[in-house]
Amino acid sequence: MRVFLSLVKVRFLGMTMSDGLLWLLLSGILFPFILLFFVSSLVSDIGAQARILSGAITASVILNSIYLFGQSFASQRARGEYELYATLPISKLIFISGTLGTSLSLNLLSALLLFIIAILVFGFKIKITLWLIPILILGSLSVAGIGLLVGILSRGPGEAALITNILVYVLSYATPIFYPIHNLPLFLQYVVLTLPTTHASALLTNILNGTSISPISVLVLVVWAVALLSLTVYKLDWRLRQ
Repeated sequence: MRVFLSLVKVRFLGMTMSDGLLWLLLSGILFPFILLFFVSSLVSDIGAQARILSGAITASVILNSIYLFGQSFASQRARGEYELYATLPISKLIFISGTLGTSLSLNLLSALLLFIIAILVFGFKIKITLWLIPILILGSLSVAGIGLLVGILSRGPGEAALITNILVYVLSYATPIFYPIHNLPLFLQYVVLTLPTTHASALLTNILNGTSISPISVLVLVVWAVALLSLTVYKLDWRLRQ
């Protein structure tokens, strides 16, 4: 646990000094804030408000997780920073867990700010339950591995930036996080049902509406989180590929 907490601290210090922690946080709330600003006057029922807010939070999680780990991880690898970890008695699992800890902290903080903005500024009427935090954590873990894999497998920061941009647009707009899944063609419904963002947004919508959550959606997020974490640990190489 001491090693894990030390890694989280190092990652935060690294983002503050080189990547700009403030800008990373703003990137996770600016787009959702603009979305809330434009649609807040168009919806009045609590169901629609919950869907919009859950979509905004999911988009924030996507932006933070994929951008943070895709571009930042690839840039730091290109600078040779991760070769240092090869000389330390740190397992890949502990390193990845510490890295994920920074993402969870940023995502929870971004979500909290969005909740405050939605309630105090836009007057959203939503319900908060104890399920909210574990679902936010699970939703973050289910997509964070995507960004990590991009940073690990890409050949440089430029390629990582291109891939992360594509993934963010696809996962933000091509999946039903802002609209009901039945709005999509039938064949696309089956495709997006396999994606973690679809289930993360649905779970958050149910929580904010005060309705029951789906065990199947929870299971899908768990499978994605475990599979991506395992694959990331397997594919991680401390050395800089030429």
